[in-house]
Amino acid sequence: ATTTFAQTETDWQDVMFRSAPISNTQLSLSGGNKSSRFYTSLGYFTQEGIFPETNYERKSFRINSDHKLSKFLTIGQTLVASSDNRKAEQDGGGRTTVMNMMRMIPYWPVRDPTKIGGFSTTAQGLDATDPENPLRIAEQEHRFQTNTGFILLGSLFADVKLTDWLKYRFTAGVDYANSRFNSFLPIYNDGNRSRDVAAIAENRSTYNSTVLTNALTFEKTFGKHYVNLLGVAETQKSSVRQLNTGGQLPDNNIQVQQGTANQTSNSNFGENALISYVGRLNYEYAGKYLLGASVRRDGSSKFAPGNKWGTFPAVS
Repeated sequence: ATTTFAQTETDWQDVMFRSAPISNTQLSLSGGNKSSRFYTSLGYFTQEGIFPETNYERKSFRINSDHKLSKFLTIGQTLVASSDNRKAEQDGGGRTTVMNMMRMIPYWPVRDPTKIGGFSTTAQGLDATDPENPLRIAEQEHRFQTNTGFILLGSLFADVKLTDWLKYRFTAGVDYANSRFNSFLPIYNDGNRSRDVAAIAENRSTYNSTVLTNALTFEKTFGKHYVNLLGVAETQKSSVRQLNTGGQLPDNNIQVQQGTANQTSNSNFGENALISYVGRLNYEYAGKYLLGASVRRDGSSKFAPGNKWGTFPAVS
């Protein structure tokens, strides 16, 4: 570069900080009649980060409804789905962006076309500083490291009125999530630090959980006596699967895993299950005396062999 140190006056805060607009849009619709109700909404949220190449975007959808099919049967559901995309701040040289900005000297130019990658920084130890060029971190680290995700939460229920004092409720729920992280670290040489080969990585994770609940409720008043009995049987299963891959590339032209050198990969899978039985008694006499008692028995795959079941009573 032809510009000398004496001619350079860089305000690194002005280079790195920017206005960060936020946009949040919501559209909802609700309605119903004497036997059915519903609510649905769409959402879109986006926010630019205060640093270059950082941002967040989220799209969401929700629908809830319930329907009284007869005097004895009511059904309903809830569903929430959302996806997001994030480019977050990355550190450089073990320091945050703000730390590198504070350490970067004002007589150093923002860009240097003579260097591989187009950026330079001070020589290590010069002026008692050894920062990374914060704009290089933003344009070569932030830009190519993205996190995307999807979440789905849903449930169905059915309420059955067997008698005036006996009710049954069935609930089924699901919790699903997947995430994906993509990273590309290009070749560069800023005169202080360098990366001789480009590095690419992709990490994926999937989580799934289901739950089934059966609940029977007895509720009745006998003169001065009030009795509420609840019995629950529930099963829950969950699993998580992860896959991580990486490799190296000889240039910055193609950002795909195919054809990479020194490939690495690892994966793991885990699952667990829980079965629960719950009994609860609430008793009231003359509106003055109260008794509460419950017992829960859980069987879990996480418990130690030979001790897969546990019983947990309580009285008040």
